[in-house]
Amino acid sequence: MDPREQPTRLPSWAQISELLGSGNQAQVVVPGTPEIQLIVGASGEELGIFVGRIINDENIPALTALDIIPRTLNGFDGSYIFTRTNSIFRAFYDLICNFADATQIDGSSPDAALTTTLSKFKTLISIETSLTEDQQIGLIGELLFLQDLSVTLGFPEALQSWHRIDNSEHDFDLGHLDVEVKSTRLESRVHRISSEYQLQESLQRPLYLVSFQFTNADSGSGHSVESLVDEIRSQFATNDDVSLINFEKRLASVGWRSEKSKLCKVRVRHRSSPRLIQIDNGFPRLTRDSIQVDPLIDYSRIQNVSYLCDVSGLGSDMTLAEIGKLVHQ
Repeated sequence: MDPREQPTRLPSWAQISELLGSGNQAQVVVPGTPEIQLIVGASGEELGIFVGRIINDENIPALTALDIIPRTLNGFDGSYIFTRTNSIFRAFYDLICNFADATQIDGSSPDAALTTTLSKFKTLISIETSLTEDQQIGLIGELLFLQDLSVTLGFPEALQSWHRIDNSEHDFDLGHLDVEVKSTRLESRVHRISSEYQLQESLQRPLYLVSFQFTNADSGSGHSVESLVDEIRSQFATNDDVSLINFEKRLASVGWRSEKSKLCKVRVRHRSSPRLIQIDNGFPRLTRDSIQVDPLIDYSRIQNVSYLCDVSGLGSDMTLAEIGKLVHQ
């Protein structure tokens, strides 16, 4: 019998899915050589495979959705291949099963097995190979605001306010108010609002919109995600290891990995001055409260609202002085 056909060699996807759903950390030994273990992270937020060999990842395709790190497990020095992108867990599990078979049964080196396996999973490779252009532009705006906020608050406190809570509706939580940062490359100051909650105040705190309007820049000029990350590291985090570690964690939470920077090629410069706009009752927005106007309609069936909003002419130019007033109001 082909070892691949042994029913107990690798768990089924249903079994792995159940482990992920349990929220408990789990390790499953795959019989064979080299040492291989399937790993389900705590809270079902991570899925990976450990192989008792060191993988040279220089020639491995760079994927934001996938990480390869050295790791020692049960006395074995090796490599850990994992993802925290739950939308690709199913496809990724097929990938690591193929990798395990290629390594243990076919006798391929882990480097060759991973390269070959990735080439077979072109759909997975195409998913999250890097931040999309829109995601890069959005992150550039957030990093520019983080820079300016750090001048006023200091880097540790400014950093703490950036995505303070995972999956929070607003980009910056300053305690007494929230800030949502939006960026566009359009000639008009038009932004995509991605949900009915994005411009809704949290806990009745004031909410402000920072609007960046960019245009494409030539190589060596303007801003890219990589250039801003390097600037912030050198400007604020040089002598503060804790802040640097926290900065890297925040970047990872929004999908940025320094080793994947070659895939992020968007470079922009300011088309106009950034604007600071208070979101008040007169601001043009769609919120859950504003769309629930007919008592005969079950609005809970509307699962998501996304729209474009033109904020041209609203608010005032965002300067360090204005940020200072905002922080200390």
